[in-house]
Amino acid sequence: MISQSVTDSNPKMKFDEKNRSSNKSSKIFYDIHKEPPMAKALDLISPLCENQKIILRAKGSSISQAVTVANIITNNLLKGKSQIYQTTVDSDPIVEMGGLESKIEIVLILKNSESKII
Repeated sequence: MISQSVTDSNPKMKFDEKNRSSNKSSKIFYDIHKEPPMAKALDLISPLCENQKIILRAKGSSISQAVTVANIITNNLLKGKSQIYQTTVDSDPIVEMGGLESKIEIVLILKNSESKII
C-alpha cells in the first residue's frame, strides 16, 4: 500500500501507530486545497471518529480553507465533541522565487480521546 509506506517513513506517525491498534484507517494527515470547505469537513468526520485524531495540512492561499474546515468541524458538526488540539504555523523557502511559502498543520481530536494524544 502506498499510504502505508508513507506512514512508515514519517517520524511524526511512528508514535501514533502504537496508539492505534484497533483503528481501521491509518491515514491521519489530510491536505486541504481549494475545495468547498463544507464538503471537505463532511468527508473528514468519519476519519476523525475512527482515528480519534486527524491533522489538516495546507500551504499558501489554502491556509484559510484549512482553518474554515477545522472551525466547521469543531464549532458546527461536532460541537462539544471535538476540539483543535494544536496548531503549527511555519514556512518553507521557495527557491525559484526567493521567498517563503506559509504552511499550517491543525490537529483535531475528539474530546474523549485527549488522554490518548502523546
